[in-house]
Amino acid sequence: MRRDPMNQERRAGMTKNDLPSWLWPVADALATQGANGLFLIVFPEYRPDLTKSLAHHLGLAYFDFRAEVMSRLGTGAPTLGLDALERSLAAHAEHRGVVVMNAEALLAAKAPADRQAWLHSATGLSFPHPVCVSLSLFGDDAAAADPRVLRLEAAGLPEQSFLSRLAN
Repeated sequence: MRRDPMNQERRAGMTKNDLPSWLWPVADALATQGANGLFLIVFPEYRPDLTKSLAHHLGLAYFDFRAEVMSRLGTGAPTLGLDALERSLAAHAEHRGVVVMNAEALLAAKAPADRQAWLHSATGLSFPHPVCVSLSLFGDDAAAADPRVLRLEAAGLPEQSFLSRLAN
């Protein structure tokens, strides 16, 4: 397994002063829970701009599951199993950490019990690098007391610019 030393060094040498304050809980979780495996990052609203910023500031890759995987399948996309999501996450985390956007597009197509079961077990998935899955719709379905489920408060987030709102 090939590691990405530049990004590991970047994360290892980072201090809170290097990050916007809204990212501190994520950086703390990566430091205390181990910079591998899956983390659920719960935003109070849909904020692709902050998901991209999270990837940039933490030196992680950005992966839009809906755009890169589901869109190729067209109307057949909802038939993908959650195992396909897990395989895709594993492939992206093989060589470096990744922040994942729009996994909820697939979760929305699943029965509530299946979605909740996946969200409760997802933080137990093993990956060689961190996988941070952004959530805005189904964060309440994730385990409340799991230290790998990070709930970001709206008051601590930067305002979304008008141009960013138009782009998203």
